[in-house]
Amino acid sequence: MSHDAQSEVDAKSQAPILASKRFRLLPVIPQMHPRLYELATMEEHNFRWRFRGALPPYEAFTRTIHDHVLVQFAVVAEGRGSHIVGHAMALDADLRDGYCNVGLVSDPNCHGVMEAVVLLVNYVFSHWPLRKIYFRVAEYNTVQYSRYLAHPLAEGIFQEEGRLRDHLYFDGRYWDEIIYSLYCENFNTWKSRFGQFFDNR
Repeated sequence: MSHDAQSEVDAKSQAPILASKRFRLLPVIPQMHPRLYELATMEEHNFRWRFRGALPPYEAFTRTIHDHVLVQFAVVAEGRGSHIVGHAMALDADLRDGYCNVGLVSDPNCHGVMEAVVLLVNYVFSHWPLRKIYFRVAEYNTVQYSRYLAHPLAEGIFQEEGRLRDHLYFDGRYWDEIIYSLYCENFNTWKSRFGQFFDNR
């Protein structure tokens, strides 16, 4: 194999980036569990995140933290030591049909954590032969996520692929669950738009 051909193979086989200029993804280890539990049970999140108000005791949280999870990371803000500002995960994967779901919970005082989702999605598409990734959003969360979905960098990237009518109960009424999809080919466009944020160390 020529030097140029080997260089091309090496370039294509580089490990996916796990850090941007502002955030880094770290594998979840037991020492991180208390902070991840704190994030999941914050008043701002406990009705939005996986448990939807059914707050588990800490022991149950740690025992089930890997249930149905394909891969997960703690999100650390660069320049803040090892302080965890988010928990990002890919879950409920169907490797036969080529899809999974992605979720993120973050510290409400930390902004721009959407970069961590780009890193996570890049990692998932790099390691598994998935066609698309779903983002399942409760209707009462759409205000929270709309600024990301309507962001110029996300224009034309996400598709509303389904809507489950009156699917979720919260605060005295039923709400829709909206299912957005991100196809692998669209992600490559999204990733190129975020290129300015990535740290290629």
